[in-house]
Amino acid sequence: KPPRCRTLRLVNPSKKSAVRSIQRLSEDTRSVVLVDGDGCKAALRTIGGDFFSESRFLTSISVSGTSITTIEDNFCSSCDLLTSLDLSGNTHLTTIGTSFGSRCPVLRNLDLSNANSLTSIGSAFCFHATLLQSLDLQGCTSLATIGDLFCYECPSLTGLGGLDSIVSIGDGFCSGCTSLTSFDCKEMANLTSVGSSFLRESPMTSLDFSGHTKLTTIGGQFCFQCTSLESLHLSGNANLTSIGDAFCCGCPSLASIDLSGNISLSSIGVAFCFQCTSLTSLGGLDSVASIGDGFCSGCTSLTSFDC
Repeated sequence: KPPRCRTLRLVNPSKKSAVRSIQRLSEDTRSVVLVDGDGCKAALRTIGGDFFSESRFLTSISVSGTSITTIEDNFCSSCDLLTSLDLSGNTHLTTIGTSFGSRCPVLRNLDLSNANSLTSIGSAFCFHATLLQSLDLQGCTSLATIGDLFCYECPSLTGLGGLDSIVSIGDGFCSGCTSLTSFDCKEMANLTSVGSSFLRESPMTSLDFSGHTKLTTIGGQFCFQCTSLESLHLSGNANLTSIGDAFCCGCPSLASIDLSGNISLSSIGVAFCFQCTSLTSLGGLDSVASIGDGFCSGCTSLTSFDC
């Protein structure tokens, strides 16, 4: 690596000498662009762990349309000046490691669109990227697994889509994304499990999580302290068996929850709807066998309940 590299421009027209792996970048580099579809882009397979990590002056990265299959842990983590990251069109990419883009305080735009072979994203993806506004995952049609702390504490994030193929979501998904006013869960038809702290402190007013016939478990603190949430639809999740602790705990505007058609639901954790002071109706609990402590405690508007 050059000791004081300012701009890294990878051009490699000769396949005999083509770059296949890049592992570590000079901390003084300011921009990175991969060019030439017949050379470097066609040969490059792996971006190693810690590549771009803690690069002090790096402001932009464009690594689009390559043959990369793997991005290892800590890719461009803690890059203080990084504002944009383009990884679109990497159709051979299958795996993204942990801490991708984490703690990048001025990162605003991230494009991962059309990575149609991508199957998994590791934990702490864009963790605490406080200015991240735009995340494009459209066309990631094979993406099945999202690790813990995905976009955790990204308070500027306003929209998120392209999650149609998701099977499993880890803990802390978009937790603390206080500008994420809407989220379409209906598209995730293959979803089987949701970790704890899903959409914690979200400002959205309604959430439709119904009709996920493959969903079996919901972790604790689902929509925890979503103070603007008024309605929640969880009906028709026929294979849902358990809901974790503190489900919708601290949602003072929540007036209705639809749990009808959840014919396999048997276990509800502690503090279910604790301090949901506007809740007036609750049903669909016919199959429940076990309810934890503090069930609807402090729900001062719930005047009737059919046991």
